[in-house]
Amino acid sequence: MTAVRVTAIVTMCLLGAYYVFRYAATACGSQTTCDAYILPSLALPLLVVVLALITGIVASANVPSGAAAWRVILGVATLVSVAGPLVSLAIWRDNPDVFLAMATVLVLVTPVCALIFSFAAGSKLAR
Repeated sequence: MTAVRVTAIVTMCLLGAYYVFRYAATACGSQTTCDAYILPSLALPLLVVVLALITGIVASANVPSGAAAWRVILGVATLVSVAGPLVSLAIWRDNPDVFLAMATVLVLVTPVCALIFSFAAGSKLAR
């Protein structure tokens, strides 16, 4: 369960780092210093989605054989976290603030479900 928790927490931390870079880019004063934020602002969202996928795969791999419901929950959560931001982009392409909020919520579905599963694995909830 440690791998599940680590991947989930790293995913959430990278999402937080994206918002830090986003804030720094908006507070940036000169054009030359703002260029340093271009690569992280493009790479971090892609990395977060990839890590959400990895988190879902790692969590699903740790589901015990008698807990098929968790496998379904984690599979659906992974699908929502990976495909959700793309669908959100198609729907709210003209409103970037709404897109960003929705994409953030959708990407967080897998790490949150994986953390719930990892802490519930020792209890009756995981069976």
